[in-house]
Amino acid sequence: MQAEVHEKSQKETSTWASWKKAQPVQVKWRHFRIALRAAWKEDQIKGLEQRLEKFRHQLVFRILVAFRSVARYSGNMVLTTTNI
Repeated sequence: MQAEVHEKSQKETSTWASWKKAQPVQVKWRHFRIALRAAWKEDQIKGLEQRLEKFRHQLVFRILVAFRSVARYSGNMVLTTTNI
């Protein structure tokens, strides 16, 4: 019985030791994966920022065109009513 307990404890100890040795490599890979995900997210964020900036420029341009059209139309209306 003691021999079995001793054998099991030796197996558990060796399993624990092998896990403990493997852990730093696993931790390094985990940190690498976290950094890689962060870099991917950073690229995605930069891409989204660029898309939003393009949309903002398009909106500003369209608003300016709309204001210009309204100003021309209003100017024509004023000119035509004063000319009558």
